[in-house]
Amino acid sequence: MMKREATFDETGTYRYSLIRKWSDVNERKVTFILSHPSTADEYKDDSVTKKCLFFAQKWGFGQMEIVNAFGYQAHHHAVLRELSKEDAIGYENDRYISYAIADAKVVVAAWGEHCVMHNRDEEVKALLNGVPTYCFGIIKQTYPRHVSSISYGTNLKSFLHSSSSAVAHMSKDSLKNEPSLSFIEDIEQFYKQKEPTYSTIQSFKGNEPSSKNKPSMFIEDLIELNDEQ
Repeated sequence: MMKREATFDETGTYRYSLIRKWSDVNERKVTFILSHPSTADEYKDDSVTKKCLFFAQKWGFGQMEIVNAFGYQAHHHAVLRELSKEDAIGYENDRYISYAIADAKVVVAAWGEHCVMHNRDEEVKALLNGVPTYCFGIIKQTYPRHVSSISYGTNLKSFLHSSSSAVAHMSKDSLKNEPSLSFIEDIEQFYKQKEPTYSTIQSFKGNEPSSKNKPSMFIEDLIELNDEQ
């Protein structure tokens, strides 16, 4: 059963955190940092939330959290331009971003290019200083692609490294050559070469009735596999 949580300010104007949990045995969490909240809450999912859920479950996590560069709820980013910086961000927003990344196994930056307003993208990257962060690709050689603009087959790439607080600036050519983190394909290829240590493929494909109680392959495992090969 899906457990839904949402944290708002007392006026309901700002959404600081959105959490979805679907496993009682798998506590590993992926955190997505997006641009601004729209309509998802503790009862319903919007299209962006559903897409994040797809990736989080595909990668083998048991829960996910969504936080945003701007806490103000808006249907379109243009609304944020009409607000002051403080009103667009929200008083407690940075604190909730810090909470969300502190206990995450993987952090995914997916706020797009519009967070350049109020210099917000640089401030969020400062909060991520020292935290290895991934993205779905870079646009304009600087900004992490927003999750709404990618296909369901998109793989993760490195965005911020633990040794630096600066974004990895990459040209189009270097992006093509950089190893990406694929998932099901990597696992299947790995199993062709080595004896698996635990069941994952069946749990992903849903062919095993009891698979929900078995551990899944996680992103950090895949990173290790890529390093070994």
